[in-house]
Amino acid sequence: MKIIGIEEKFGEFENKPYHNVYFHCAKEFDNENSKGFNVSKVKVKYDILTECCGKELTTKEILSLVGQDVKFHYDEYQNVSFVSVYDSTSESAKN
Repeated sequence: MKIIGIEEKFGEFENKPYHNVYFHCAKEFDNENSKGFNVSKVKVKYDILTECCGKELTTKEILSLVGQDVKFHYDEYQNVSFVSVYDSTSESAKN
């Protein structure tokens, strides 16, 4: 999947702070009955993203991921538990 957009949202809900990053992604259809791209929006908790990257990320660093390839790994509750981001020009993984 390719990251085509990113939204960073933070605030407070029911007196609990939240910080989420929404990845807007596109994946080309891979069957003979479809043409174009399937798009999806994936929510990743900021803490999960920083754990995957091994450091705190600035908004600028997060937004710089647009255009990269990404793979999301999920836990048993279907929450993103790990994010792998790949440079779209090479096969090496950033995370």
